[in-house]
Amino acid sequence: MSGSPELLLPPGWDFAPGAWPARSVLRGHAPEAIGTGMVASLAGHLIDLSWAHGIPPVELLRWVADEGSLPGVPGRTRADFEAMNLNILRKPRASLVGPSKTSEVMVEALGRLTRRYDIAATTLLAWAPVLPSKNAFRATRAYCPCCHEEWARPAVPGDGTPSAGRPRGVYEPLLWQFSTLDACIRHGVRLRTVCPNPECRVARGVLGAWARPGYCSRCGSFLGRTLGDVIAAEGVLDADTLDWQRYVTQALSDLITNPPAAGEAISSLATPRAVQLAVERATDGTYTPFAEAIRMSLGTVSLWKDGRRRPTIDGALRICAVAGFRLPDFLAGRLTALEATTPPAKVPYVPPSGETHQVHDRGAMQARLRLALRESPPPALTSVERDLHIDRRQLARLYPDDCRRIRDRHLEWIEDRSLAAQRECQELVVAAMATVHAQGRYPSRHQVQMLLPSWVSLRGPILERLWKDEVVRLGYPRPDKPRRRTPVG
Repeated sequence: MSGSPELLLPPGWDFAPGAWPARSVLRGHAPEAIGTGMVASLAGHLIDLSWAHGIPPVELLRWVADEGSLPGVPGRTRADFEAMNLNILRKPRASLVGPSKTSEVMVEALGRLTRRYDIAATTLLAWAPVLPSKNAFRATRAYCPCCHEEWARPAVPGDGTPSAGRPRGVYEPLLWQFSTLDACIRHGVRLRTVCPNPECRVARGVLGAWARPGYCSRCGSFLGRTLGDVIAAEGVLDADTLDWQRYVTQALSDLITNPPAAGEAISSLATPRAVQLAVERATDGTYTPFAEAIRMSLGTVSLWKDGRRRPTIDGALRICAVAGFRLPDFLAGRLTALEATTPPAKVPYVPPSGETHQVHDRGAMQARLRLALRESPPPALTSVERDLHIDRRQLARLYPDDCRRIRDRHLEWIEDRSLAAQRECQELVVAAMATVHAQGRYPSRHQVQMLLPSWVSLRGPILERLWKDEVVRLGYPRPDKPRRRTPVG
């Protein structure tokens, strides 16, 4: 229409069809508390996303497995997602908490299905090259009962609870899954891992098939409790424990909110030098007082210094607390930032540590592995690890070829035993059928089974097929179809 005013669009708006954003398949709401130290974990976000669609997590995992094999997620097959589901539901330690292949696959799938590419902030995938995996995370869901109780209540003006930054509901922060964090600093109570219902008291994995935020996945009880009830049941934490847990909370929150920059090369190769810098800053280069300060053994510190062991998350926190380092700088190996650090004016209370490291004799380990390769019957790799008192991953890292040969020999021996037992069962069945046939009777399943040992059953598919073939060989009709019965009356 001539003379009509021109439609002015706000800056950045474009109604051209090619400029429309692609629609997400799943609901694309942001993970809770993203950008803060209390960001939801990937497992918690998956639980929240599943119930936002009105389905339990197990159904969402199956649906993601179906959708993940489509062209929307290139390079992934349905087998990848099925393996991921098994890891999540059956192996809690290989689930969605730490930086693992399972987390990487799930972040990639959910990012494409929700059109949100910030879901990686719910994990520590950016720290995967340097983050210690040993005893870093819990295998069970941890929670603060007071936080759950507070988040479940609707916000009421004037009740003392700040509405700004308040979660939209009960959720599960990533911070709670660190094994070194034992308390909620906001309420001063210990984190729980079991259901408060006295008739349940069950601990569940980080993502169960029917998990629901704030509720036990077994009995359905609400996990929240008031602060007064928790203090009456458990008491208050002592000042030293709160001091250490306050430092742990701040350091881990710093690790979560400050991932490495894109393109930054992080490596654990600088860890021995970082440990030396910590000793120089804290105790003027003397290792015995430093080991006493972090409440760990001198042998463990020596292993760190020589590069024969990497500090765990608990050990790294102790080093940073005494030396005044930032945990992200220590793990990333930023020596320039560490050298510019000054010792802290006040060192927080450091509790005793039960962590120890055992030094293994390489000669004895090789001798035991060579003996296992000659033993008959071939031993299982788990029995060799038990004899050496060593972790499986460490042994496989030191001697990968020997471990593979021991495992292959044992599996081959098991297969040979299985085939021999199967042949023995078949011979027993043939002999029993020949005995019944020689007596002039039909070798029915019941008659043959009566002559067999209790550990041989004709209900198995292999022996049942053998029985049918042997019936035909003896001159009887094949018993594939049921006999027609004559109607009574």
